[in-house]
Amino acid sequence: MSIEAQYLANKLTKGFIGTNQIEANSRLCMAGASSGYKLSLGADGPPGSYEDFDQADVFFVIGANMADCHPILFLRMMERVQAGAKLIVVDPRRTATADKADLFLQIAPGTDLALLNGLLQLIVENGHTDPHFIAEFTEGWEVMPSFLEQFTPEVVSEITGIPVEDIRTAARWIGEAANWMSCWTMGLNQSTHGTWNTNALCNLHLATGAICKPGNGPFSLTGQPNAMGGREMGYMGPGLPGQRSVLSAADREFVEQQWGIAHGSLRTDVSAGVVDMFSRMAAGDIKACWIMCTNPVATVANRKTVLAGLEKAELVITQDSFAETETNEYATVLLPAALWTESEG
Repeated sequence: MSIEAQYLANKLTKGFIGTNQIEANSRLCMAGASSGYKLSLGADGPPGSYEDFDQADVFFVIGANMADCHPILFLRMMERVQAGAKLIVVDPRRTATADKADLFLQIAPGTDLALLNGLLQLIVENGHTDPHFIAEFTEGWEVMPSFLEQFTPEVVSEITGIPVEDIRTAARWIGEAANWMSCWTMGLNQSTHGTWNTNALCNLHLATGAICKPGNGPFSLTGQPNAMGGREMGYMGPGLPGQRSVLSAADREFVEQQWGIAHGSLRTDVSAGVVDMFSRMAAGDIKACWIMCTNPVATVANRKTVLAGLEKAELVITQDSFAETETNEYATVLLPAALWTESEG
């Protein structure tokens, strides 16, 4: 969905239908990055841009196979690597991206958090932090060094399976870099501690002052289009357009004025998420659903509950560019949708 379509879907759902039960593909792919950004930086969104790729001296790619999944951005990154930048890739598998790495850290699945904390421990030990940036722009740093003491290179190596010298090399390259960027996607986000993974990456950038400057920053790569645009439009959870939230009285008042709806119209209670939605549909609490540009029968966890919810619902509207999907088989009403190259307005 385009940003404009996502905006209208959120406006229709929260502003005029009056339900809080709206969810997005971001819940399945980017929720860890979204909540991690909010906790670490106060807002959901990369503090940088594509132009930063042209100025970075080190790229730290973790939990992402950019060569296959983000090929255009990968080519842009590789132009910088060919000009002398270093590429560190962390992945349990030797992917096409890992084949191009200057340093490949083949990590045991699910141990990313230990590695990230271990890298920060070495950056502190090596004196590669930015004390002035930390003092001016961060909170709580005073407890971090003692917390990191448990993540020695030897301990981290035992947990992750990565050789000690490779861990030390990665920390040194990051610490000595004038500018460095991190890129990640599903390998970090789809985890029971996905939010903490993003927090740990942001900690590395905050500790080194490598954020909000050209060539620097934690740069989350969305797993599906247009996940970041949709989050900007507020179509997930408590969101409202422009990084606003129904949990803020000022934000609700502003959006109600812009949408021309009565004061107090926007609900303050928040949906528990897509998995809960289908559970409530199966229980008969939610009677109808409108599924746009997604295929939950194939993508949402606990497929049996999804099917039970769709079978129980009194009305299932699906809207898709493709007629034959697993979810469309359960539609009461099937609506067409235009691809972005076919749409206008």
